[in-house]
Amino acid sequence: LAAEAEGLATTMIGCAAPPLAHRRDALRRHGVPAGALPKILLIFGYPDVHYLRAIERPFSSVAVH
Repeated sequence: LAAEAEGLATTMIGCAAPPLAHRRDALRRHGVPAGALPKILLIFGYPDVHYLRAIERPFSSVAVH
């Protein structure tokens, strides 16, 4: 919410975390503690496109596995 308040957009990237888990040098460089393995990456950035409204999704349609 704080990122959105500052005008930043976010997105999760799940397919990049498994290969990154094998790059110990990259994990150290980005401050990931020893023994911790990333599951997803959350990226931030300023969007080029601004939408008037977002897709409305009720919480009942969200599934947790």
